[in-house]
Amino acid sequence: MDLNMYRNLPDYLSANEIKSHFNEVLGFVELNYAASPLAISEAFYELAERQWNTFEYLEKSLKNRVDNWVVCNWKIDNHLLTDNLLSLIALLGLEKSFLTAKAFLANTNLTTEVRKEIENTIKELEGNVSDPYSGMK
Repeated sequence: MDLNMYRNLPDYLSANEIKSHFNEVLGFVELNYAASPLAISEAFYELAERQWNTFEYLEKSLKNRVDNWVVCNWKIDNHLLTDNLLSLIALLGLEKSFLTAKAFLANTNLTTEVRKEIENTIKELEGNVSDPYSGMK
């Protein structure tokens, strides 16, 4: 599967089309445990941006599956991956992943750059993480 294809999707898709693409990536992930977390996070990011553009919440079961994937695949020493995952938290309202990010701050081995990104995301989303549209109300 070419995970880069999600970059070429139109900016606006129906919620059903996006749901189908999320299921496609999740199905791929579930069958390919060795798939690159960075490449998968980039595909999820592309889909999350399009999901956010629908002004509809991602279906709860899909949101939970993505949230679980983020928690299980987060490697805090990878700045690009962390950047993508923090964006997913914000765009999709991933609560478990948000709590995981907060827990990472206790890790004394975080790079200054990663720590700052996590702190900024926490500051921005604290109290509103479950609602990606909270700033628009």
